[in-house]
Amino acid sequence: MKPSRYNHLLRRRGRPPLLFSSRNHRMLELDPVQHAIYNGLMIPITRNLMNPKDPAMDAFLTLLRADQMVIEEGYDELPELQLRSNLHRFDQRRLDLWLQLTTRCAAGCPDCPYAGRRADLGPTARAKLLDLVGSRAPLLKNLTMTLWGGDPLLAWPQWQSLEQELRALAKKHGFEFSYQVVANALPRGFAAGELKSCSRLWLNEPSFAPCPPAPVTFLTDFKRVAERHGKFPANTAVRFIANKPSATLCRNLNGLCQSVPEYTDEELDIIRRLVLEGCAVANLPRPKICACQAVDPQAFIIDIDGAVYKCWNDVGKPEADCGAVLADPFAPQQFRWAAWNPFRQQHCRMCNILPWCQGGCTAKPPNEDCGNWRYALRELLKLVVASKEKRGE
Repeated sequence: MKPSRYNHLLRRRGRPPLLFSSRNHRMLELDPVQHAIYNGLMIPITRNLMNPKDPAMDAFLTLLRADQMVIEEGYDELPELQLRSNLHRFDQRRLDLWLQLTTRCAAGCPDCPYAGRRADLGPTARAKLLDLVGSRAPLLKNLTMTLWGGDPLLAWPQWQSLEQELRALAKKHGFEFSYQVVANALPRGFAAGELKSCSRLWLNEPSFAPCPPAPVTFLTDFKRVAERHGKFPANTAVRFIANKPSATLCRNLNGLCQSVPEYTDEELDIIRRLVLEGCAVANLPRPKICACQAVDPQAFIIDIDGAVYKCWNDVGKPEADCGAVLADPFAPQQFRWAAWNPFRQQHCRMCNILPWCQGGCTAKPPNEDCGNWRYALRELLKLVVASKEKRGE
């Protein structure tokens, strides 16, 4: 047996060393004997000389096998990761849709592709959505939707009528249906109880009352967290995003698809304080099955006009509409993203945190993300471990 490529040994001052897997987020605290055995396992020469029938080693290997931290000597983990990813990506029993419910918004983001067009979901988009779900319904096992805008809560009646039709399809064909909402804030007079069936509410950070029944993740920046340190409601999560829009996206969605942004030392200190307070930080990396929704053949972004996109960098650009993919999986627009394969990239094949990013953003030049991860890898590992320990995961 040999250690997994994705194991990380963390030595901690005044505490036993910790073995952590970036593949499955499992961790194991090592006593001195286990630490010594693991050091031997990491070196092929000493590993071949060790006696696997020794009681201490046998017990330790049993623990490592249970947490998938050791593999057979001749086993290569990359084909398994690739197979798992492809089984997920090309599974037509699932569908992940991001729906623009409205362009009504008071934020006034510069360069917004929908500026000056205050409108709600149009009949073309509605029909395209229902046709897509209806055509896939006989095979579907799971449909997830994310509502974005504008501010989708401003067009809630539109969603309520659409939700009824989707739930009717789910009941008829026996698939699971869930949705989440990305919004600025709860509009004045909006009944929080309307969100009781929402699986998660992504909300700009200002305080709200009454508290929505759905789990809440605050979209915030480091400055606002520093100003409101220790004042976040219990059982909420925080996700840091840039306090500025991109050329095509509102602030709420800018960078939402990124695994981990580039942190400064000061920002890492802010995250560390939140973690120690028990707050969930959604930016901390977790294992993923594919890089992003753009390379997921079962994920689509639909705007109010019915235009279909794969990548957030393309939203609002008519020339990037890939709606043909819905009817023809062999449409050329699909293969721009279907070509994603980090398992063929040498630097990804050698990487010990590949499950965290799965090759990174394909819309960026190759290797652009890698430096950010590597520069703060030890700090990120410590934060992930501290968060899991604090939250009892």
